[in-house]
Amino acid sequence: MKSLMNDANTTPLLSPAIDDDPEPELDNGKKAIERTSNIELPNKQEHHSWLIPFLFNIFLANAAASVIQPSLAPYLTQLGVHESCLPWVIFMHNIGGAIGSATMGVFYDYVTRICQVEGRGAKICLLVCPMFGIVGSALYASAGWMGDVNEARWFILFGRLFQGIWRGGQTSVEQGYLSTAVEPSVKTEYTATLGTFAVLGAVIGPSVGALFSRIDTTVSV
Repeated sequence: MKSLMNDANTTPLLSPAIDDDPEPELDNGKKAIERTSNIELPNKQEHHSWLIPFLFNIFLANAAASVIQPSLAPYLTQLGVHESCLPWVIFMHNIGGAIGSATMGVFYDYVTRICQVEGRGAKICLLVCPMFGIVGSALYASAGWMGDVNEARWFILFGRLFQGIWRGGQTSVEQGYLSTAVEPSVKTEYTATLGTFAVLGAVIGPSVGALFSRIDTTVSV
């Protein structure tokens, strides 16, 4: 009887279950590493496929906007437009940039919601923006064929307005797409690169315009 009581006192009624083959902690670490390795990390190289066209477009947009800056005053003088119109020509380009940034930004959001395909909204907007630049360049060049000075002045003003819409709209669309298409780790790098090419276009444009301004384009009849 004493032996039974001693056994009851020494052996707990609810003893914890003992695993005969416990899993080593090292195996748990290996499994965690395997699970982590199976996660697909974002590939930075896939963004370079659209980054190069973006840089090229933003460079051309700013170069085209500034390439005619050295020839603005001589062009107005050649057409007989008063020099007081020069500040308005510069103003129309800047106000066009503001209008293009706002309107194309709204249009980009609308197209993106309608298409629901990644990158489709940016492609459509970047195809629409150069059309404003083509129209603006055509109006600006056609001013030289106008016989009336007042008509030539309005052609120049609206030509610069449409060119400003092209530049402002394209900048807005590209920055909007870049802010959502890249991971935060490279967003600053890509934004800085985009801004660098925009500045390069604005700097190189007047230099090229000064070179072409010396070319005599008159046609003898």
